[in-house]
Amino acid sequence: MPAGSRLLSLWKSLFRKGRVEQDLNEELGSYVDLLVERKLREGMGPREARRAALIEMGGLEQIKESVREYRLTYGLESFVQDLRWGSRSLLKQPGFTVIAVLTLGLGIGVNTAIFSLINTLILSPPRLAEPERMAAIWRTAKEKRREGYVSYLELQDWQAQSRSFEEIAAYKPNGFIMLNDGQAEPIEGMRVTANFLSLLKVGLVRGRDFQPEEEKRGSQPVVIISHQYWQDRLGGSEDVLGHQLALNGKPFTIIGILPRNFEFPLAPKDAELVTTIAGEGQNLS
Repeated sequence: MPAGSRLLSLWKSLFRKGRVEQDLNEELGSYVDLLVERKLREGMGPREARRAALIEMGGLEQIKESVREYRLTYGLESFVQDLRWGSRSLLKQPGFTVIAVLTLGLGIGVNTAIFSLINTLILSPPRLAEPERMAAIWRTAKEKRREGYVSYLELQDWQAQSRSFEEIAAYKPNGFIMLNDGQAEPIEGMRVTANFLSLLKVGLVRGRDFQPEEEKRGSQPVVIISHQYWQDRLGGSEDVLGHQLALNGKPFTIIGILPRNFEFPLAPKDAELVTTIAGEGQNLS
């Protein structure tokens, strides 16, 4: 069918549906009349001729439905009808509707979370040095098989008693409030042990890594910023090292800049800084 004819047919089906149905009825009626006339010429009576004509055609409603299926808008019309029927059914049982919506929402949310994890760790593995030599470990209660935090003292025991791992580091996603020109704004980051970046074999663009004493309580607060934060918020300044950021009401000295492609799969995607666990001293991952 030419494009012009298809567009005309589509326009009529959408905006002149009543007229299209009337034309179909008239066309089928004319065809029935022709069959009746032929049956009459063959010697049948009026009632017998009409009945024989309808039988020969196979039923008017079946023919109409077959014609509708060939229309360009048939799929859309069927979808709208199903949507109306479904809406009426759900509105008749509001309690069931609420439960169904909540169940669907929970199912979609769980599947999305699982797929995100699989996509991050398996389908799109992070760019880590020697990932086959790394493993994530955590503490979990017997009755609750889920990831739990460990204390700093427990971490020290793991590090001292470990025989299976060459080195153990810890991290904790952490939000901060940064003061900038008198304005407070939230910023995502991580608190880590001093050996965290070295364990991941991360080479800094500028500056130095954390020192072991800088994860101890009471040490001078230091911070390593992301490459994006350095470029977007600090203009890529070459003398940024040694400057301070006001985080949670305390001055943190910038000692390094992460590489552009740095990523840690278990950290917030928008994490813009990394500092030590000094002053935290509570629970870690």
